[in-house]
Amino acid sequence: MHWAIRRLTLPPGVALVSDVSSVVVDAYGYYDADINKINMKAIDLVGDYRSVGSTKALAVHNVTGDRHISVGALIVAQPQATFTFVAKDVVDIMLTDATQKTTLHKLLVKSQLGDARIYVDGNIGTISAGSIIDTIIFAGVDNDVSTLPLAPIAFINKEVTIKAVKVKGAFANTLIASYNISTILLGDVIIDNMDVVHRVSAQNIKRCRYAYSNDDTTTKVNLKQLGGGLTTDRVDDFLVNILPISLL
Repeated sequence: MHWAIRRLTLPPGVALVSDVSSVVVDAYGYYDADINKINMKAIDLVGDYRSVGSTKALAVHNVTGDRHISVGALIVAQPQATFTFVAKDVVDIMLTDATQKTTLHKLLVKSQLGDARIYVDGNIGTISAGSIIDTIIFAGVDNDVSTLPLAPIAFINKEVTIKAVKVKGAFANTLIASYNISTILLGDVIIDNMDVVHRVSAQNIKRCRYAYSNDDTTTKVNLKQLGGGLTTDRVDDFLVNILPISLL
């Protein structure tokens, strides 16, 4: 039997999150369940969240402490699911799709997205955050890759796109990669990253706009229609580059 949960709203202090190490949807009798929305905006997620079926939306207060969020795809209704995740602060999290069929529709972090590992085999819609620090955002890249993907085998899906990554504040020590990227908007890129290059990489980038400060001077950069394996833009430790076609 296939189950569907339309909406689940949890008030502050609910034991489901505060007293157990993980939230596993199929462990509560909803194996292959499709969940429309879980609203936990008033409480922190202190364990993992794993859904065998799809979860269309998950809203929490904060996420801290080595947490893993894994969502599956709609089993019956459609072959590909979308997932929206909303939180105030997200630190030390691994977000993956369990069935390689999920699209991350939206990730909204009102404050800091830090030390996160986001691997989505489908498309990524919009990721918005106050700041992004020490994070990996990969679409269509093998989950075992933790550095910039350069080998052809690392790209398991060349049809996917990151639609937009928008950061109002600091952007530091972060890797973003996909075969296609539409829009990157970065408010304050930290260009002195202790000689460790952090970058935005793709085969095609429609637009990348960022700002950085150096000696009390703010410089704004606006790059458009990058492609063909020839374009690279680098400022100190921050690099926007088009991956060579030979590597893809």
